[in-house]
Amino acid sequence: MMKKTLIVLLVLLAVLVPAIFATGSSESSSSEETLEFWCYWDKGHPNDLWMRQIIADFEAETGIKVKYSNPGANILLSVRPAIIDGTVPDLIDGHCIEMIASLGGDGLLLSQEDLYKGTTWDGSGVFEDQFLPGTTTQGMYNNERWFVPYCAHTSCFHYNQAEFEKRGWTVPETWDEFIDMCDQLVAEGVAPIGLDNTPLYNAYWFYWFMERICGSGAFWELATDPTGEAWDNPDVLKAAQYVEQVSKYFIDGWKGNVWPAGQIDWAQGAAVFHLDGSYIANELYDKVDEDFMFKAFPFPAIEGGKGDPTSKEISVMGFAVPKDAKHPELAKKFIQFALQPKYQIALMETYYPTTLVGLEDEVPDYIKDVYSIMTSDGPVHMMYDGLQARGEWWSTVFYPVDNKLIYGEIDAETFVKQLKADTVAYLNK
Repeated sequence: MMKKTLIVLLVLLAVLVPAIFATGSSESSSSEETLEFWCYWDKGHPNDLWMRQIIADFEAETGIKVKYSNPGANILLSVRPAIIDGTVPDLIDGHCIEMIASLGGDGLLLSQEDLYKGTTWDGSGVFEDQFLPGTTTQGMYNNERWFVPYCAHTSCFHYNQAEFEKRGWTVPETWDEFIDMCDQLVAEGVAPIGLDNTPLYNAYWFYWFMERICGSGAFWELATDPTGEAWDNPDVLKAAQYVEQVSKYFIDGWKGNVWPAGQIDWAQGAAVFHLDGSYIANELYDKVDEDFMFKAFPFPAIEGGKGDPTSKEISVMGFAVPKDAKHPELAKKFIQFALQPKYQIALMETYYPTTLVGLEDEVPDYIKDVYSIMTSDGPVHMMYDGLQARGEWWSTVFYPVDNKLIYGEIDAETFVKQLKADTVAYLNK
């Protein structure tokens, strides 16, 4: 199954690679009909090749030239200075939550409301009606949307289907059922949970326990309450205690992992479960055996938890138009063009779920589970309760203390006490 999947991907890349040489160079026309696009994806990444094919088609169909470059994942470090000195591109892409922290919250991105209210590229429907619920409203300024998503992610537990088949397991719906599975694995001498030692992934655990025990918005309240009283909620301590308890199921030596060592270990069978983003298949498709089948299930419900067990995380990547862009209308035209279903179907072949409705029959097997999670009934919440938008608190206040908790260097009571004090000091400085 995996070999067939990889062949499909390689065929796709074979189609897309010529576009690297056919479009989007720095030698593009400097006429009024030239769109400058800075891309999040590194040159040669499957998603860069996907984007280059869209550009080639766009140029051929519209006659508009695209000046395309690849600043890569650090793109946002360049955009704000470019706005200030007047060299800003017309179009950028990347993670919505990162753009909120860097640009969106300061009003440095242009509204896309007119695009949303307009038609799809072929004129067959309203542009905003084609998106999954909860995907278009994550980037807002003054109650207007400035972000247009082209792919969606969720975090969840991943596993290889064969591990469940050989044990006769079904997907756990409750945390107790999940822990029973972990205990069975321990008894077999098998590591239950793989993990990379990075603050971003370590934070998944407290965040998800807060979501299931306290509910959406409770984690955000902890970070934004200048009195610190939100930390006195006994359910916050309970969430921290769950982190303490689950850490004994992590694979031996995980603290020494440097990404992506932990997820590669998991993909090669050293552990059975991995809590990670739904992009993991994109990152690991060439690291797994040919019979590996990516499967996933949502973070289980916790008995007595106040959070809605059907609430699912959705985070998005997509397009934005910077303030002072010279050709904002060309940028919107390109976005409209790129969000055609045929390009979303091609995107899914690179293991990234679509943001469009109505493509259920086109979802490849290896991302069917994560797509089902994102389209299931229930409310939508943002990854980490949206707290990456509060970048300084997130990285300088929360990360260090959270790492100490998951490392076992402090207990749950100390974790809560220290973060309460550090948060109050941060918010009142």
